Amino acid sequence: MEVKSSTPSYGQCFVSLALGMAPIFLLLAISAMFGANTVTSGGQNVHGIGALFVCIVLNLIFPAIFAGLQKLGYIFLGLLRRKQPEAPA
Repeated sequence: MEVKSSTPSYGQCFVSLALGMAPIFLLLAISAMFGANTVTSGGQNVHGIGALFVCIVLNLIFPAIFAGLQKLGYIFLGLLRRKQPEAPA
């Protein structure tokens, strides 16, 4: 019987993380658009439409970093996994 690897690709890791982080970044952007000090860029608080753009950029950067780390973890675990001998029939 053929054993297939089921590790996700980098793109699948990125998309799942980006979609998972999108609601919190959207909430932060909406609250910053109405004056809350939730989004900071360059040491200063960002308000209005600029907060939305900063949150979109952050929603692309953070998942890219975490997806890379996740994929590295899959690679390291694949190297550590030992081949199991086939059971006799």
